[in-house]
Amino acid sequence: MKRKDLVYRLLAHFPDLRKSDVELLVGAFFEEMVQALREAQRIEIRGFGRFEVHHGKERIFVNPQNRKVYHLPGNRRLVFRVGKDLAERLNSPPRAVLDLGTQTFRLALGKVQGEQLRVIEKRRENVRLGEGLESGVISPQAMERGLRVLRDFRDHLAELEVSEIRAVGTAVFREARNAGEFLSQARDLGFEVEFISPEEEAELVARGVISGLR
Repeated sequence: MKRKDLVYRLLAHFPDLRKSDVELLVGAFFEEMVQALREAQRIEIRGFGRFEVHHGKERIFVNPQNRKVYHLPGNRRLVFRVGKDLAERLNSPPRAVLDLGTQTFRLALGKVQGEQLRVIEKRRENVRLGEGLESGVISPQAMERGLRVLRDFRDHLAELEVSEIRAVGTAVFREARNAGEFLSQARDLGFEVEFISPEEEAELVARGVISGLR
C-alpha cells in the first residue's frame, strides 16, 4: 500500500480530519516505522493499533571453498496489529447513495447514525445526460458519459468494499424512450436504479438520505 492509498482509506473512515493533516500524520508514521525497523522497536498507538518488528530465522551459509560457516541474521519485517477502536470502525463499511440527475451524477458515502446518514465523502460529475433530450432519447455521447462515470463510481466503491448501494434517478429516466438501455447497462455495472418522483425525492432529502449529495 502506498502513502496516498493509506491517506484515502483513512479519510474515508475519519472524515472529520483534514486531508493535509492526514497526509502529515501518514508521512510521520512512515518515518517512524522506518526508524523502528532499523532499531527493532515497537510503535503502539492506543486504540489504533501497534507496529511490531518481526525477526526471521537466522540463516547459515557455508563457504564451499574454505568451508567456513557464516551465521546470517534473519530478515526483519514490520507487522501491524489493529487496535480495538480502529477495528470497530473498519469493520463497519460505509453505505453509498447515488443521485443520477439529468445534468449531474452525485455519489455520497456515509455511515448511519440513528436514522440519519453521516456523509463522509461526496463526489459529483457533470454528465449532461439530458443533452439533446428534446428528441425524446438519450444521445449516444451522453449515454457514454454517464456510463463512464458509473464505472468510475463502481471501481471506487469496490476499493472501499461498499456493499450497500442505493441509486435513484428522476426526470431523465421517465422522459427518455431509450432509458431502458441505459438502465440495463447500469444494472450490469451493479447499480439497480430506482425511479423516484419529485415528492419522493423531497421526502428523502427531509430524512437526510440524499441531502448530503447536494
